[in-house]
Amino acid sequence: MPPPARVAAAIDVLDSILDGQSGEKTLTTWARKNRYAGSKDRAAVRDLVFDALRQQRSSEYMGGAATGRGLQPLTLKHRR
Repeated sequence: MPPPARVAAAIDVLDSILDGQSGEKTLTTWARKNRYAGSKDRAAVRDLVFDALRQQRSSEYMGGAATGRGLQPLTLKHRR
């Protein structure tokens, strides 16, 4: 999976979590539906999701939206 695909997957997972789904259950369901994703891809998506959730309050404070897409830019800045 190229990095933009990992971010897109993380956004989808975050949207489900922000709608009230359990984080672990959502990630497990995503991994089962996307068998093509290797172990490094799954780990990268997991890291993006949990980093975004840890930084959720900071992102909302800085004007980001409370959506999966709104939470990702802050996470990506710290990854570089």
